[in-house]
Amino acid sequence: SNVDERPREDSFSSEHRREPDKLSFRESSFLRAQRRKTFSHSKYSVEYRNELFKAGFAYCKDVARSTICLYCFLVCYDWDEEKDHPACFHKAVSPT
Repeated sequence: SNVDERPREDSFSSEHRREPDKLSFRESSFLRAQRRKTFSHSKYSVEYRNELFKAGFAYCKDVARSTICLYCFLVCYDWDEEKDHPACFHKAVSPT
């Protein structure tokens, strides 16, 4: 997905602005821990790393500031910490 095509917060309907209550996938504690470790070299703030992690993403260190969902294979890059809300975006673009 091209970053320029990604909707920003102001383009979300009020339905998409709500934080999802719970992620709809289940993962093993091992995979969850490994996915969290991927953010250790991220250039994002600690708070934003947590948002990305909670939204189901893993960090791809070889591709600048990119993330991937290991379940739906959504790849996003160059997140804007001020404008992008990972959980809302993930749910809007890949609701399954």
